[in-house]
Amino acid sequence: MKTKLIQAMSRLIAILLIVILTSCEEDKLESVSRVTVSQGTYVGIIHLDWPPVSDAGHYNIERMGPDGQWIGAGTVNQPPFDDYGFGLPDNKLVEGNRYVYRIISGSDDLEDSPYSDISDEGWIYQFQPIDFKAIRQDDGKVLLSWTDTNQTLINQSNLESCRYRIQRRYENETSFTDIKTTDVTTNVANSYLDNSVSQDKKAFYKIEGFYTYRYKNMDYGMYTNTYSKKYDEVKESGGITQVDYNITQLGDFPNANDGYGFVLLKNINNTIYAATIPKPVFGSPIIYELNGTSWQNISSSYPSGLQQNFDKISIGGDGTNLWVGGVSDSAYIYSYQSGWSDNLAKNNLGLNGKPDNVLIEYSQDNLYALCYHDNTLEVFAYTQNGLWNSNGILENSGNGILNMGFKDFNGTLFAYYLVINSQTNSTLKIKHLSGSSWQTDFEAAYDNINNVKICVDNAGAIYFSNDGQSSSSSGNVYRVTSLSTAQELIGASNTWLTFPNNLDFDDLGNLVVLYAKYNAQSNGFEMRLAVYKNNEWMDVTGDFSSSISPADIESNSGLYFVSGDGNNVVNSYPVILKAIKLTN
Repeated sequence: MKTKLIQAMSRLIAILLIVILTSCEEDKLESVSRVTVSQGTYVGIIHLDWPPVSDAGHYNIERMGPDGQWIGAGTVNQPPFDDYGFGLPDNKLVEGNRYVYRIISGSDDLEDSPYSDISDEGWIYQFQPIDFKAIRQDDGKVLLSWTDTNQTLINQSNLESCRYRIQRRYENETSFTDIKTTDVTTNVANSYLDNSVSQDKKAFYKIEGFYTYRYKNMDYGMYTNTYSKKYDEVKESGGITQVDYNITQLGDFPNANDGYGFVLLKNINNTIYAATIPKPVFGSPIIYELNGTSWQNISSSYPSGLQQNFDKISIGGDGTNLWVGGVSDSAYIYSYQSGWSDNLAKNNLGLNGKPDNVLIEYSQDNLYALCYHDNTLEVFAYTQNGLWNSNGILENSGNGILNMGFKDFNGTLFAYYLVINSQTNSTLKIKHLSGSSWQTDFEAAYDNINNVKICVDNAGAIYFSNDGQSSSSSGNVYRVTSLSTAQELIGASNTWLTFPNNLDFDDLGNLVVLYAKYNAQSNGFEMRLAVYKNNEWMDVTGDFSSSISPADIESNSGLYFVSGDGNNVVNSYPVILKAIKLTN
């Protein structure tokens, strides 16, 4: 009997516990379920949503980031919820970080629900880089332009507007200066012309985007905030950033009644010489020596051979003797030392007939002649007994040879020339004399190659220019990188640098190029100078509007520049040659 009573009481207690527990559960809210979070589709916020819980009066949202700590993100009376980083900056959302959420539903009458299941990861929109360009224009201004794919979010997400702040600094400066703040929409071109930039300094630019976005501030309504994004600096490219040189005016050459058609500068033992040919058509060469700032004519008492008409000549020397050579009705080579010698090229250097072209150069205690004859390019060395001995055949081609060049660089004799392959294609070959043999430095074919000049720096690096002179090619400047390859130094951003004509180095070893630039105002070409410094092209400061062809440059403790005076012209040839010296 006692046992049955105990069993009955146990059943009664169990029933009472079930009733009590059921009553407690009815006083607790249900948990939130099916929480969705945005994954990079909203600017500055993570957007959460979930189905409402019956009888819930508010929801407490917690967030966990990479640090693994749960923190309160905010409270709303009903879904959805925008997590905008309440309590900034300690609670701010960081671009690139991933976050998870849990939610408790609550009310004034019922017990809070348990935490919801942890949501999937959510994150804010990650801003894409701006394609920001700074290009120097021909007038010296810098055109800034940018493409910002982030703008596509306007009217598609919560991004409301964009504006940009542009800053500038110059080389050797560390701090940036604000120069422009601009507002844009998706329908406005993103560009700005910096017309206050210095003409003689390279400029660096930064752009910072400010993105205004909308968000719901819990239950207090819609608000806006601005997210700023700084982007890496860019260096201006192209254009005609100008470089100042110290300029010394040298005396003009005497008037040539029919104009000058040719000028060649030559540094011989630190004395600058200029070989000129006045017109018409062909002329008799005149040699000038620079004495301080004036040009002395050393062509008096010319031998009869130099009174012939030449289209071009070459000169060389050893500091005591000056040699002049060329081809007119015959090959002529003369030496000058207070007076002129007889023709050293009697009988056309021992050939059967007149050669097509002869260039001379003095190198390593010998006088050499580069001679094109009978489809053969051959080098001759002058001997003490007045004879010319072959020093080697460089080319024996039936296709023809153009654009011969012959020059000593740093004690090494170089020859270069073009072998014609077709009407529009030729192979450039560059060789140097090593001992008694000629070694090939470069060989490659190019279209529309013409008027090649080479220059060799103190380290032995070879550069060459090609003026193109074609509707499809304005030429280029190259650095030889192997026996068959050369790097183009003039790129798409340097279209202002056209028709390179010659090249040399300034006092600091920077490559300087003489080029012909079309002047729309005068409807002609003016001869200008550009310097290649720190892998960038820059225009040399100065008024070159009256500088026309013929022109040449040559270095010697400064860079010497001679050009025709476009203000004094007869039959398109300049009557006067002007000269300046540029030093760093």
